[in-house]
Amino acid sequence: MVIKAIFSLGNITKEKIKQAINIGANSIFTGAQNLSNESVHHIKKSKLKVFIEFGIFQGEDLWQKYPDSRPIDKNGKPMDKIHWYAGVCPNNPEVRKFILTSIYRLIEVYEIDGLWLDFIRYPCHWEKIRNTDITEYCFCQICLSKFNKDVGGKPAGKKWTNWKCQQITDFVADVKKIIPKNMLLGMFAVPWQRYEYSGAIDKIIGQDFGLLSKCVDIFSPMVYQKFCNRPISWIDSTVKYFSYMTKKPILPSIQTEDREGKINATEFGEELKKAFKAPSQGTIIFFLEDLIKDKNKLRVAKKTFLSIN
Repeated sequence: MVIKAIFSLGNITKEKIKQAINIGANSIFTGAQNLSNESVHHIKKSKLKVFIEFGIFQGEDLWQKYPDSRPIDKNGKPMDKIHWYAGVCPNNPEVRKFILTSIYRLIEVYEIDGLWLDFIRYPCHWEKIRNTDITEYCFCQICLSKFNKDVGGKPAGKKWTNWKCQQITDFVADVKKIIPKNMLLGMFAVPWQRYEYSGAIDKIIGQDFGLLSKCVDIFSPMVYQKFCNRPISWIDSTVKYFSYMTKKPILPSIQTEDREGKINATEFGEELKKAFKAPSQGTIIFFLEDLIKDKNKLRVAKKTFLSIN
């Protein structure tokens, strides 16, 4: 099935379900906090798939709940909040236990078709990165002690990078173990290739897509071309790269919002064409609430979605 999805940032209502159907979507993405048993029932009744986005290592609430989860840089400085973004140490055992428990409870409550992991990485506000001067995390005592126990040596170089990537992959594998076998496990991936920013996708982010492909069913690179100051052609090349690296289905997420630059209806239409181009499995439009503000973009989305079987 080609996935024609719309992402909603707010509570799922009957009206939003109708809007998704009218656009021609066959799937709805949203955060767990936006769902209720009633809304899931209405989505299912409308013959739409429902996919939950679940934020992992992010949130100021986790800093407050687990103070030692605040990431530390090489100089021993705690991470400052970047606008809305508050990265969390991915090796904090209390955080990992809390998130796994939360996911388990979530899938016990809601009958969903798939779970998409978001912020499943080491701290980095990647959308704003334009050069290789990227602050690396995490050098807290939890991370250093675990690395010393697992590997040993100086927390630098290839051993350190490989270990960081393994910690992210291990957590994803733990999630895979607790969800039903018929439930898709996806992840929103940072859309960087290995040659970019001096290998930051491994060194800074900790996402090794080859490793992750062993437990992730479908990858969703966040190809927000205006956010990232990239040409539209970048969407297509990124989808191909992820397909090559993972050998798994790719479901890109594209931008509607006029952030970091205006996206007119023509440009949005080109985004959609690139996003649906093979080997893509479909696309996620991010996000519904913004899309419905612009009748021209809405018309383009509907025309594109309805033209694809």
